[in-house]
Order: sequence, then C-alpha cells, then structure tokens
Amino acid sequence: FMIEHNLGSDMARRRRRQTKRITERKRSNLNLAQRVGLLEKPAPLLTDLEWKAVRLKARERGSHHHPCPICCEPFRMAKQVILSCSHVFHHACIRSFEKFSGNFVCPICRSAKDYQSKVIDDGAKLYKANSIVLIQAWFRGTIARRRYFEMLERAPPTNPKARNAFLMRRLARTSNKIVKEAKRKEDALDALFAQINANLELSRMAMDAADIRGSLLASDEWMKAKESWEKRDDTDCPICMSTLNSSAKKQKRKNA
Repeated sequence: FMIEHNLGSDMARRRRRQTKRITERKRSNLNLAQRVGLLEKPAPLLTDLEWKAVRLKARERGSHHHPCPICCEPFRMAKQVILSCSHVFHHACIRSFEKFSGNFVCPICRSAKDYQSKVIDDGAKLYKANSIVLIQAWFRGTIARRRYFEMLERAPPTNPKARNAFLMRRLARTSNKIVKEAKRKEDALDALFAQINANLELSRMAMDAADIRGSLLASDEWMKAKESWEKRDDTDCPICMSTLNSSAKKQKRKNA
C-alpha cells in the first residue's frame, strides 16, 4: 500500500511539474534568442489586480461609450477585447488587424508592443443597461401620455392656445374615425357588388350551357315538342302573360 501510495504521489508530482512547465512555456513563449539574452524578453503577464487597474482606466476614459476605433461600430453584444494599454476593440477587429498588418502593436497608441489582451463584457453590460433604460422610458412615456389625454378628455384646458390644440386633436380623431368607417362601408359595398357579379357570371354560364344543350336537340325532338305545345293550346306566355300570336294556331282554329 505504501509503495502504491508513493508511486501515485510521484506520478502526481511529475504531472504537476509537467503542467507547470507547459504553462510557463505558453506564458513566456520565448524564442532561442530571447532565452540566451540576445533579445529582450517580453513583459510578464499581468496579474488580476493589474487587469482591474487597466479596466478601470478604460472605464474612466469612457471607451465603452464610444464605438470600436477600427470598424467605428458600437460594441453592443459583440465580443470585446481590452489590451494591456487599456484600449478596447472588437475581438474580430483586433484579430483581423493582427492578421493583415502583421504588427502586434496597439492600433491607437502604437507603443504597446507584444501587448496582452483579455476578453471582457463591459460593452455588453453597458448596452443592456442602456436598452433597459430606453425600454423603461418608452413605457413610462406611453403611460404618462395616455393618462394625460384621458385627463384632458375629462377636463379640457382653459388656456386658449392649449384649448385650440386640444380641439384640433379631437377633430382630427373624429375625422379619422369617419374616414375609417366610410372606408369600411365602401369595402363592404365593393364586396357585395363583387358577389353579385360572381353570381351573374355563374347564371350566364348556366344559361349558356342550357342554350348549348338545347341547340343540340334533333329535329324529331323539336317536332315532338311543337306538337305537344299545339295540343296544350296555350294562348298566353307563362312568363310575361302576353297573348301568343301564332299564325299556326289561327289557321288551326279557322280549319276547325
């Protein structure tokens, strides 16, 4: 048990040392010239207290109230980066600047070489706070205006100028109501006429179909229909009640 415990402790210590070396290598990122002292080593990483001081300096300058210096667009909810020189940019903007310029210097001060950067959300918090204030102001203004107009309806102003303005608003509201009602009735009439036209079109189609079917009767059938009419001896039209003037019927009566 002791041997296994010692082996486990040794492995844990070795893993911690390896992790520490990797972390230090990532933090330093020194090349060979910097390691042997031919070139100046980069500045050590900022501590949390130093980053707090940098962010406080950016807030005092009002960087979050101004747009991004690269794209000139407001930060809003986009990812935001602060540099060790306390200048603030969009994350995508500063990465594009590094990629296309090849210079790892601050685009504003040009003095912070091999700067350090940190992702922050100060711009997003400010944007949320401003949005909340605007929404509350709009809501309160709407409620206040509604209550103000309700009070005016109950107690019109006595000042001549204010009274004229109040009466003009009331007249405009009444005119709008009349126009809307007339438009509604006009739309209703248009719908009625459209329905009548559709019914007439259906009637025409039905009558045309009946005429076509009637014109297709054979001559024998027409003769049978004529004989049936002569047998009934109709003298008046069943539709208009006018007297039928038929020479055939008159000739038939003379013969009889």
